[in-house]
Amino acid sequence: MLTDEFENWTTYKSFSQSPIWSAAFNWIGENASSVSEGYHYDFNDQSMFARVMSYDLKTREETKYESHKHTIDLQYTMNGCEGIEYTPTKLLNTVGEYISDKDFQFYETPSPDSSYGLIKNYEDHFCVLWPSDGHMPQMKVNNCEHVRKLVVKIP
Repeated sequence: MLTDEFENWTTYKSFSQSPIWSAAFNWIGENASSVSEGYHYDFNDQSMFARVMSYDLKTREETKYESHKHTIDLQYTMNGCEGIEYTPTKLLNTVGEYISDKDFQFYETPSPDSSYGLIKNYEDHFCVLWPSDGHMPQMKVNNCEHVRKLVVKIP
């Protein structure tokens, strides 16, 4: 898991020197202010795409842990803020079967003291969630009730 202000993405050599990561971050920088909710963009590499979503935030008890086995989430907050709790998947118990067509696995929510932490993804911040990062998005944080964000799925 990694989180930072969007303007700092070029300071990470693994991002700035990678054609895939550079394409994702540059696309966000060029398009985030003009894309609307529900928008879906396929990059030249058809296995990489971006989509825009917005939703009301929930309490911890109302949200679910998830992970993705084949994609990395690059999440960028356009408006509002969002809490995203995270814990390594190896410490979580699965719930249900892996949903391969959506690349989703759900997990039991660990006790608050077993969680590894909480990302506060503020406006104009990004976070990267790897396949080994179990994460629980959609959480209310700092009096934010709603978030509008962009997620790039990177193979």
